[in-house]
Amino acid sequence: MPHLSLYELNSLVRDVIDNTMARRYWVEAELSEANERRGHMYMDLIQKDETTTTPVARASAKCWANTWMPLRRKFESVTQKRLHAGMKVLLEVYPQFDPAYCDGYRPHIHSRGHGEETPGNHSTTEG
Repeated sequence: MPHLSLYELNSLVRDVIDNTMARRYWVEAELSEANERRGHMYMDLIQKDETTTTPVARASAKCWANTWMPLRRKFESVTQKRLHAGMKVLLEVYPQFDPAYCDGYRPHIHSRGHGEETPGNHSTTEG
């Protein structure tokens, strides 16, 4: 199997997302973080299992100042609340993947040339 650089793999993931997914989705989530910096809103979204409250999905979201500032004024005027952690929200989002900032892959590590591949086996043998 040929090897790829990390950036090449992340670029492939980005291309799959860009070429196969719709441009916009309405997503319901809870805010685990909501921080405004320099006029931009940075949010961490979370979905919890309804019975155990264990997180089952996470994502980060950003709203740039040119969109966030007018939206914030309207949101606060209508709801009389500020966006805050713990709030459930319905957001119109578009999926975007940046090859430079992927936050994880599940490794499939094995000892090269020594036995079978074992998912999650984190020991390696030089060979």
